[in-house]
Amino acid sequence: MFTNNDFIQVGTCRKPHGVKGLIRAYLKDLDDQALLDRQAFLFIEIDNTFIPYELLSLQWLNDDEALLELQGIEDSDQADMLSTRKIYLLHNDAERADVQQTNSDLNGYQIIDKQAGPLGTITHIEDSTENIVAETSSGHTIPLHDDFITDIDDINKTITTIFPQAIIEYLQQ
Repeated sequence: MFTNNDFIQVGTCRKPHGVKGLIRAYLKDLDDQALLDRQAFLFIEIDNTFIPYELLSLQWLNDDEALLELQGIEDSDQADMLSTRKIYLLHNDAERADVQQTNSDLNGYQIIDKQAGPLGTITHIEDSTENIVAETSSGHTIPLHDDFITDIDDINKTITTIFPQAIIEYLQQ
């Protein structure tokens, strides 16, 4: 059974588009091809219940608005019933679709390296330069680069990394 913590909001249904059940929706930045390749499900909240709909196609209209084709929504009446409803992804699907998360959202996350173990809890993110670093409760400044991060677990508030040996040695000084 899913709980609210298992989902992340990625948009809102606006209104039907045409007569074939397409839905015009506001969406946060998503990698639509990653979703379609995985046959992802979007979840639409109806009466405090998350109803899954298979995403059949997604066509961007502009930077934040797209047309959605969902399995089981065949006409404009069915699409209209979803108007103004919030759209969600499961956290795992959201990670794979690269839903944009702000750096400040990572404050309080524990960094755990697969080789070195726990490295500290993030107290501040410095993102004023191209190289983003985390300041931790253990006093370290740790690079947060996609090449080093293997997993971000929003439920347990952990970031799992695999750092090169040189960085681990630096952090252990």
